[in-house]
Amino acid sequence: MVTILQYDSDISSSYSRGILHHMLLGSFYYVLDTQPADFVFHASTFSFILSLILIILFFFLIRKYFDIKIAIISSIFLVFLPYFAWESTRSLPTLLSYVFIISSLFFLGKKSTHYLTFGFFMALSHMTHPLGIVLGFSYVVYLLIHREFKGALITFFSWNVF
Repeated sequence: MVTILQYDSDISSSYSRGILHHMLLGSFYYVLDTQPADFVFHASTFSFILSLILIILFFFLIRKYFDIKIAIISSIFLVFLPYFAWESTRSLPTLLSYVFIISSLFFLGKKSTHYLTFGFFMALSHMTHPLGIVLGFSYVVYLLIHREFKGALITFFSWNVF
């Protein structure tokens, strides 16, 4: 019997990956001159570096709104989350998406440059994983509800242009 369609058990995760993660991982392989036998090790190293960047960005984001004690405790909680530990050891695009999402949260403000930068990081997050759509769309709706039409337009178009 000839099978026309084959079932891929990992089809949901293969379609949820954006191109940016693969481009950065491929660049990381190129810089390190990775041989095929070392792909898994270098992908894990790439994820570990992203994890460190995420922890540092998370610390500074919490520090921006709270005191240093809360920032340290929150970062420690992040490090010991089982999901974060699992993500840090695998080469999944969600970790890079989280880095871009947290980077975008630094630019919640009322200036045009804040709207542009937020939209830029949301675009990077969206190119990494579709999860970026949720925060970007939510922020645009928030701006529309609060009648900040200029900010909503700048954020929306910068998010979609980049």
